Amino acid sequence: MKIQIPVPAHSQLIVRVGSNVALDDPILQLHTLSHLKINLANELGCKNVEIIRYLQKTITDAVAVGDLIAKKPKSWIFSKSKKFLAPVSGTIESISHETGEIIISHYTPEAELIVADFEGKIISIDKFGKLLTIELKSPTSRFKATLINGIGGGRMKKLDENSQSLSNNFNQSTIYLVENLTPLTIAQLKDLKANGCIFVTNSSLPQEMIYAQIKKSEFDKIIHDKHKMIFLNEASSEIILYK
Repeated sequence: MKIQIPVPAHSQLIVRVGSNVALDDPILQLHTLSHLKINLANELGCKNVEIIRYLQKTITDAVAVGDLIAKKPKSWIFSKSKKFLAPVSGTIESISHETGEIIISHYTPEAELIVADFEGKIISIDKFGKLLTIELKSPTSRFKATLINGIGGGRMKKLDENSQSLSNNFNQSTIYLVENLTPLTIAQLKDLKANGCIFVTNSSLPQEMIYAQIKKSEFDKIIHDKHKMIFLNEASSEIILYK
């Protein structure tokens, strides 16, 4: 079975075409968006409302490190002009004449490792590096879901009151089996940093994770057969199981 996974913006792929990927293997490095607030009035030594007079950039302008953002000319013969150069590469997000501040949105140089929630082989990467096509390893079993939302997978674990996170690694993917999905169990899943859940009945649906609804008989069979990994595919409405 083939699946396609989009690659987020501002990330670098670790895998290549032909790479065999196991569950929790690193597949890309993701740079997160940050917002740098700068008191430009303080930097230039002027009143807050005066920054408009000295700005060389405006909202939505892109800047690179060292670009001139503002310049205040010398006010008298023995004074010095003042410049403010961009400390990061990014985009001017906002300018406030009330506070004298500007905000630059930028991607952090530190990258978060994103790991695979599947097992398979990378068979193609589009020329822009924005779409992975993966051949999943042969499943133990598969069946149609009554309701399914999203694409992804991970290790499978039954949710109970004693459930604990399987790892301190935030990225490790876990899909929990929970017979009755309620606001209480959804809160528990959030605490466990679950990647998703499989349920039989529900009084509420999670917004932050993938999920699928199945029949009680299928739920019991998954537990009885002791599958170790599960993958949800919204495109085909399938749940794919591995031992």
